[in-house]
Amino acid sequence: MSLRLSLNFAAIFLAIGIAMPFWPVWLESRGMSAAEIGLLLAVGSWIRIVSNPVIAQAVDRHGRRRATLIVLSAGAFASYLLYFLDGGFWWLFAVTAFSGVFFGAIVPIADNLTMLAVQAHRLDYGRIRLWGSITFILAAIGGGALLVGRSAELVLWLMCAAFAVATAASFALPEIDAPRAQPRQVAALRLLRNRDYLLVIVACGVPQLSHVVMYGFGTLHWRALGIPEDVIGWLWAEAVIAEIILFAVSGALARRLGALRLLVLAGLAGLVRWTLTAVADAPLELALLQPFHAFTFAAAHVATMHLIVRAVSPAFGATAQGLYSALAIGAGMAVMMPVAGFLFTRLGGDAFMVMAGISALGLGVALMLARFGSRTLRA
Repeated sequence: MSLRLSLNFAAIFLAIGIAMPFWPVWLESRGMSAAEIGLLLAVGSWIRIVSNPVIAQAVDRHGRRRATLIVLSAGAFASYLLYFLDGGFWWLFAVTAFSGVFFGAIVPIADNLTMLAVQAHRLDYGRIRLWGSITFILAAIGGGALLVGRSAELVLWLMCAAFAVATAASFALPEIDAPRAQPRQVAALRLLRNRDYLLVIVACGVPQLSHVVMYGFGTLHWRALGIPEDVIGWLWAEAVIAEIILFAVSGALARRLGALRLLVLAGLAGLVRWTLTAVADAPLELALLQPFHAFTFAAAHVATMHLIVRAVSPAFGATAQGLYSALAIGAGMAVMMPVAGFLFTRLGGDAFMVMAGISALGLGVALMLARFGSRTLRA
């Protein structure tokens, strides 16, 4: 079972590993400005705010997570074919909104299916999830190498190929039994009245938002510094290698430190990482900073998975993941990505200093959760 779940994450993150470093490059090749790129990158987050809770609540009611992931992967593949049709900003906006319905829901549903398996069969979430990070590395390195001296149009072809692989991998997934929400229950409303759950999505969402400038404009910033695409691919890969190492030991780390201390660690690491990234302008300096991704992203993500499981009933697990994705990530990214485009246009690399401030906020919220959360969360 671990193998099939791992293969699914590997396939999903093949697409993410191409999109995150290089999709802004493809958008730039279509004549988009930094501000327009920021808006286009935010569209998927806007759509996720509405679509993810709807999809997740339907999953909690019918229970067919495997079938849902097949539909989502196939839908993402089909929607990306629309990018081949030539169009300006508003065409790209419309296609991005449509594809975001499918692409945005894949990871939270996959996380929910995996956490059900973790609980039922005593599996290690981190060691399953790390295979997604491994393929992210391969995609970042391979994509960077392939793009050297080639047209940015190749990025779109690679995205379509990755979603075809994800669709094939989803057919091999297991179906895990879980309690189902009653048809008349509005799970989202029930969760939004859950104080522990609300504290969790805020505390876990803020550290992830500190990455917004890196995700949207890190590659463009490094290209402006004169760093070639293949080196940029390796810089992205280095960050994820550190992430993989943390995922590999996350079970023991979570038991020793606890989920809340992992969140505090993520906030501290973000302060260091983004402050220094703002002034780093050489590959060696950046290579020393990228491993902090293990803490700013992976430690926070592992903490999130454990805290959501503690905060909600398994009958509402998919909705809990979907709402977290929609509110903490989707709404946050929808607001912050256009802001990141504005900041990058005005400040360039100094925009990372604002991300250091967000990390400080995340640190404060994590400390509040440790003080005011229930005993279940603090266990």
